[in-house]
Amino acid sequence: MRSPHRNRYLHIITKLELGGAQVNTILSACDALRRGHEVFVAAAPGELSKWAREKLGVRLLELNGGSLRIPSPDGADVFSSDRFSNAFDALAKGEGAATEKKTTGGTFVNHEGKGTTEEGRRAKREEPAAEEGRETAEYVLPGCRLVRPVHPAADIGAFFGLRRLIRLLRPDLVHTHSSKAGILGRLAAASSGCDCAVIHTVHGWGFHSRQPAVTRRLFVASERVAARVTDRILVVAEANRRRGLECGIGTPSQYRVVRSGISLDREGLRARRMETRRILGIPPQDLVVVWVGNFKEQKNPEGMYEAARILTMARKDTWFLAVGGGTRQEAYLSRARRDGLHRVLLPGWRRDAAAIIASADLFFHTAWFEGLPRAVLEAQALGIPVVSTNVDGIPEAVAEGRTGFLFPPGEIRRMAAKALELLGNPELRRRMGEAAAREFREEFTLEAMLRELDRIYEEVLAERRAGRGK
Repeated sequence: MRSPHRNRYLHIITKLELGGAQVNTILSACDALRRGHEVFVAAAPGELSKWAREKLGVRLLELNGGSLRIPSPDGADVFSSDRFSNAFDALAKGEGAATEKKTTGGTFVNHEGKGTTEEGRRAKREEPAAEEGRETAEYVLPGCRLVRPVHPAADIGAFFGLRRLIRLLRPDLVHTHSSKAGILGRLAAASSGCDCAVIHTVHGWGFHSRQPAVTRRLFVASERVAARVTDRILVVAEANRRRGLECGIGTPSQYRVVRSGISLDREGLRARRMETRRILGIPPQDLVVVWVGNFKEQKNPEGMYEAARILTMARKDTWFLAVGGGTRQEAYLSRARRDGLHRVLLPGWRRDAAAIIASADLFFHTAWFEGLPRAVLEAQALGIPVVSTNVDGIPEAVAEGRTGFLFPPGEIRRMAAKALELLGNPELRRRMGEAAAREFREEFTLEAMLRELDRIYEEVLAERRAGRGK
């Protein structure tokens, strides 16, 4: 379905690490492109960058503190429209990041204000051919580097860099994702002078009980301020909406629930489960427990490792696969080797994570806090019973005692005991798996997510257009 209005969207997310928020962002950007809109995604590079470049080409703007290659609209000369050229001129004069240089091949930026036409042609030739016939221009956003931890110097630089980017692109709508990009991106949009709609998706609040009190209060206060300049706050779970309102973030009318959406070839993945095990070196008669996540504090990798040790030591026929990456993954890999846990496999980031989940007998999830993890949804859709913490949106997807078992975060030994009970009871696993696959709801599908996002975009933009007409 093509929208009657062709709009320009800018998505901003902190980092393209492999995670549900990042996958949802790229998929929603691709859907908007399919619907005929102009779309850009700005983020710090990460494990998903290569996949995102394959999907988006030059529309992916990687914020690493250096220069950006920005494509022209509609295949025209770069920044030839008033919308682009006026913004570029203002930026070049007022904020001094770079100077513009015209060439016969298009518009390029000379960082020192010097150079020749041949240099411009050479820059054009060296540009990756992400989209044939589509020209790009280079623009420098000095210091625009998004980082996840609170970092005052980097965060100030990112704020001003994002504001420059928004003034340059003049989007109709800015959609931010994750806490850091959400706060900085929304404040940048509000102060840019551009009359753009602002939407933010909460994939899980950035404040939680395990943070120092000062950090938690800072995040809550920042979210309250950012909510004042936000047209809609999208949450993936009702629990996130309730939590936001309890903390004084936004008003009820701003919130909409848009579930994480997944799309799986369920029958095909299940049919190939033994082939997946063979590739991983797991005997077909053995039992497999799978955990998926980034090896960061939120996902509680220490709890994962403790559970893996308990399960594989208690049962010699059980394998534990921890799929994911991050800075701490190598440390856990070395630890498993040192502890002699040969049936604990840490294969790193895998593009075929869904196939690995499909090969499992049980899915294990240890997060301290969440939004609504895609991996849990995938396990349920594939008919895999779940043992998980009961945080945030997970109880909205896993039916306690019917499709899985839920525990307070941190109770790893109790979770491991329940997992051992399930591993020893194939009939119970079968019943729970069948219930999970049968009860998987349409609201968790990718199609439903994309349809609802498009509806909300059109709703917010219509309100903006109506407001301009008054």
